[in-house]
Amino acid sequence: MPKSARLVNPQNIRAKLPVLPVRDTVHFPGVIQTLLVGRDMSVRALQIALNKDREVIVVGQKDQLIEEPKGSDLYPIGTLSEVLHVLPLPDGTMRVVLRGMARAHLHKLSFRARSFSTEYSLAQEQEVKTPNTEALIREAVAVFQQAANLGINIPPKSAKP
Repeated sequence: MPKSARLVNPQNIRAKLPVLPVRDTVHFPGVIQTLLVGRDMSVRALQIALNKDREVIVVGQKDQLIEEPKGSDLYPIGTLSEVLHVLPLPDGTMRVVLRGMARAHLHKLSFRARSFSTEYSLAQEQEVKTPNTEALIREAVAVFQQAANLGINIPPKSAKP
């Protein structure tokens, strides 16, 4: 049994959400990202999300050359994301802006009505604090502050440790 499966508490499994498979990108919690969506199953997943609560699970595809993935072609962990904006384009594709909210484990992935959906549970994040990680954090903050002092346009909120 994979370690990630052991961390899932069955009582934390949530209702089904549409799944948006992505081929050439990784979507992370806390990141706002723009994607160009064109596959029928992906457009359908976005339509379902827009008609409900604007939430979707973004999941990486193991082999980006597969045009019509099956459940086994998707990774078991994705990102619970909020659909912030959708712009339909003349060629039938959609430009979508997503905000990653949390990592999610997929359960009972299914393919119905031309799109994937899944029950999910939020991944429990484990914070690891060791003297080494604390030193790396201090060093990263110092380098970031040096870059900010060079006049690079960085939002003030981001420049604070």
